Amino acid sequence: MRKKLQNWLIKRQAVKESFDNLPSGICFFHSTGRIILCNRQMYQLYYEMTGQELQIEQDLLHIIKENINLNGVRREEKLFHFPNQSVWKFAKRNVSLSPFYSCTEYIASNVTELFYKNKVLEENNQAEKEAVETLTHVIDNVTAITREEEILAMKMQLHNSVGACLQAVRKIYQGNCSEKENKQVLQNIENVTDALVGAANQINEVEPYAELVQVANMLGITIKVDGEIPLLKKTRSLVVYAMRECLINAIRHGNADELYVQIQKGNTCQVTITNNGTSPDRQIKEGGGLSSLRKKIQESGGSITFQLRPEFTVELELLWQ
Repeated sequence: MRKKLQNWLIKRQAVKESFDNLPSGICFFHSTGRIILCNRQMYQLYYEMTGQELQIEQDLLHIIKENINLNGVRREEKLFHFPNQSVWKFAKRNVSLSPFYSCTEYIASNVTELFYKNKVLEENNQAEKEAVETLTHVIDNVTAITREEEILAMKMQLHNSVGACLQAVRKIYQGNCSEKENKQVLQNIENVTDALVGAANQINEVEPYAELVQVANMLGITIKVDGEIPLLKKTRSLVVYAMRECLINAIRHGNADELYVQIQKGNTCQVTITNNGTSPDRQIKEGGGLSSLRKKIQESGGSITFQLRPEFTVELELLWQ
């Protein structure tokens, strides 16, 4: 009998020791609030937060539910950030041990590694979002910026030419030019006039498809089109818009340097867009660009589908309009 009692005590001690050595904090409370069983980690966490010993359930519940100042522990929603950089999350549940007996269990889980991994992921997502916004801004504005620079250079050149002609005309009126010089001045004025007309024509708005091709070339992407870009204004605009979004995604996700566009004309305009980049390894999550593209296509009465295999493909079916 004595030996059985000793074995029982040893097993009980072993269970308690194992319970105490768990990495998570665990505590069970009676319905009256008194502690039934609590391990070392839970006692330690509570002491670090309050500087006191855990006595009853209400003390722990107060810490978890109320947004109060703790002993150097910073609370962020349901997470507790300790001074040693560890992050813990507390959870509560009722445990029914029999039809007539139940208790309350509290678990403190160490979520430090998960928290910091999520933080890095959020930072990477934010950096990626900013990179996409920058790329979109470049695609939207690089041609305009380039044209502004070209127009400014052209204006400066014309300004100098007009200034030189005005100086020459003044000399003619003053009678300080020979007949040969007079003819040369008149020819220069005619040349400047032609240049002004040509400059006015060049300042006209660039056609969207030509602009997209120019931007793609600047970014090191070759657009290869099998078929003809539609001439009808709205259909053409939708095709170019889809090519633009696919261009952004090809650079962002696939590291592509070629964009392939296949256009088939029939009762509807069918467009297939792929690239030579890396295929996604998981289901595509539609972000702002792809969601906006889907909305535009569907509002126009068309349809759009995405396929992952054997390569990422965007398929459009557009009405002629």
